[in-house]
Order: sequence, then C-alpha cells, then structure tokens
Amino acid sequence: MQDTVTTSALLDPSPSSVSTQDKSSTGGHTSSTGPQLSKPSITPVPAKSRNPHPGANFHRMRQIIAEDPEWSLAIVPLLTELCIQHIIRNFQKNPILKQMLPEHQQKVLNHLSPDLPLAVTANLIDNENYWLRCCMQRWPVCHVAHHGGSWKRMFFERHLENLLKHFIPGTTDPAVILDLLPLCRNYVRRVHVDQFLPPVRLPAQLRPGRPVRLRQRGRDDGAHR
Repeated sequence: MQDTVTTSALLDPSPSSVSTQDKSSTGGHTSSTGPQLSKPSITPVPAKSRNPHPGANFHRMRQIIAEDPEWSLAIVPLLTELCIQHIIRNFQKNPILKQMLPEHQQKVLNHLSPDLPLAVTANLIDNENYWLRCCMQRWPVCHVAHHGGSWKRMFFERHLENLLKHFIPGTTDPAVILDLLPLCRNYVRRVHVDQFLPPVRLPAQLRPGRPVRLRQRGRDDGAHR
C-alpha cells in the first residue's frame, strides 16, 4: 500500500502532494532543530529632511531676536558694493571713474559730494546729473536754458562770473581766477558781468608807513582845562 502511494506521487506530482511533502519536510526539520527565533521586522528609516531644524525658517523670519544681542538682519554686501563705497570715500585722493563699468560709474556719480575740488572733477566728470546737483546746491534759481541747456557749462560760467564780480584789485589774490581758467576754458562760452569792484583806498591817516598820533585822553583833557 505504501509503495502504491509513492509511485502515484512520482507519476503525478500534483500541488497537493508537493505541498504535503513540503509540510512534512518542514515539520521534520523543525522537530530536529528545535524552535527557531522569528526574524526581527526591519522598519525603514525615514529619509532625512532637508531642513533638520523645523524652526529655522521661523527664526529667520523674526524681526528681533531678543535673546541674541548680536542678531542683525543686515546682509553682507557684495564685494562690488564694498569697492564702490571705498572709491567714493577716497575719490578726492584717488579719483577712479573711467576704468569702471557704466553701471558702476553711475553708482559712484550718484553718491559723490558736490563739494569736491574742481581740480578733481572739472575734466573728469561729464555727467550732467552730477553738475545739476552742484548747481542746485549753490544757486536756488537756475535757468539752464540760458547756458545752452548744459548744467556743467552753467556751473562754470556762473562760477567764473561770481569770481569776477567780487574781485578786488590789489586785495584779491589773482591766483583764484588764474587757477580756474585752465579748468573751465573748455566749458565757458559766455560770461555776463554787470559790475567790477574798484580797488580799496585807505584813508590818509590809515595808510601804511605814516605814523598816526593817538590822543591820550587823560593827559590831553587835563591840559585843556
């Protein structure tokens, strides 16, 4: 009887017979080796988030960090901006303009002081906006149309007119005008001067080289009494 069952199983390996053999083999193996420990379940580790600190963005959005006295929202400026600021601060000693890019030149011109010496700016700066600021600082009323529509021409023409009107022969140093002429000769087309001051003449008793007798009040008054 046992041989018949084995032969039929070999000839017709049905799923039921295969499963029966697997179960019997498994059971025999289990009984021979003893009880086995179940494999621990592996829990997948979640991927690290890109922002390890969830409150970092909120911390950055805060306007005032009370617990950090050195906190500041100021962003470190670009190296280009630092260079431009350095050029502006030292423009009088080291004027750098033509070597820069046009957009950087405009930033420098917008922040230059109108009080820079003309020896530095006259033949270097042609930007009309800069000379407009120079004119508006010196004269409240400016008619640029009377000077060919050029703010730079207006500045030098009116500046030269002002020096000529207030020039006093024998008193004013001529170098004030002589030093300006090489700077403004390419920009002055017309000068309107409506007055010239005469030289100052001192009275005879105040002329240098002549002794002046000062009256001694105490002695002179007593002598006439």
